[in-house]
Amino acid sequence: MPEVGSLKLIWHGKEVMANIANKVEKALERGGNLVKNEAIRSIKYDPKSGKWYWGRSGRYYQASADLESPAIDTGSLMRSISVLMEKKGTEIAAYVGTMDASKHDSLYKPGVSLILEKGFGMKPRPFLRPALAKMEKQIVEQFKDKTEGKATFDNPGDIGL
Repeated sequence: MPEVGSLKLIWHGKEVMANIANKVEKALERGGNLVKNEAIRSIKYDPKSGKWYWGRSGRYYQASADLESPAIDTGSLMRSISVLMEKKGTEIAAYVGTMDASKHDSLYKPGVSLILEKGFGMKPRPFLRPALAKMEKQIVEQFKDKTEGKATFDNPGDIGL
């Protein structure tokens, strides 16, 4: 022991790591929701310049042109966009994409979102990758100052200088 006094530092590792993991998971989920909301916003509000059609919805609508976000016909694409959180051991992931809503939405066609995003057999109408690119800085902000640790002193008055 030092002559001047003693100071005991205690690292609360398990508590700190659990706190960090919880904050990271929340930040990932917020980031996923930023992408989801931006994708929906682009489908709903970005201008479209494609041809006019009678849609499956029974209404006349303007389709999207090459490289524009998809136009709304039935709205099932927007309703299918979701965020899925997954934990495997110490790994936490947020997946943003479309789910197969065909069981709940008779107008939803499985696979259409992939065709629109990637453009198989046509020019793409991406909505997820541009949303991720647009929200990148805001996603990074979700992680700033979210992982502060915790340490305590045992006998803080016993420093004795």
